[in-house]
Amino acid sequence: MVEPLTADWMRQLGAVTAAIVADPDVRLVIQQTVGGDPPLRWHVVIAGGSATTVRGPAADPDMTLTTDRDTAIGIATGRISAQRAFLEGKLRIAGRINALIEARSVLEEISDALWAVRKSEDFADPDPTDAVDTGVRTNREPTT
Repeated sequence: MVEPLTADWMRQLGAVTAAIVADPDVRLVIQQTVGGDPPLRWHVVIAGGSATTVRGPAADPDMTLTTDRDTAIGIATGRISAQRAFLEGKLRIAGRINALIEARSVLEEISDALWAVRKSEDFADPDPTDAVDTGVRTNREPTT
């Protein structure tokens, strides 16, 4: 199993996003910040029909997701949904929140691909009571 937030995990995340075919009209930069000393930052650039994961901070992200390390690992492993973390105040979102709606189909593809990675890495099955239906698939089997 690849440990979340490690260099190997980042490479795996990069491979997952590189395989995504996005709507060429969508242009979005989502930055993730995980608290710590120093904080861990990476961002996903969705543009020109593809998605790319880049280590480090984005120059001008459309939105930034910020959480502590335990919550980030919980989301990465499927133990907690991003929706639940947000509702509990453990995940903060800043910037153009409507960008989530604009890029919904790409984000769903990334979520589905990460779900497949979790399943292949034998991560523990997420708690089904953790799901909050906001229209974005997280911690669920991908649709076909």
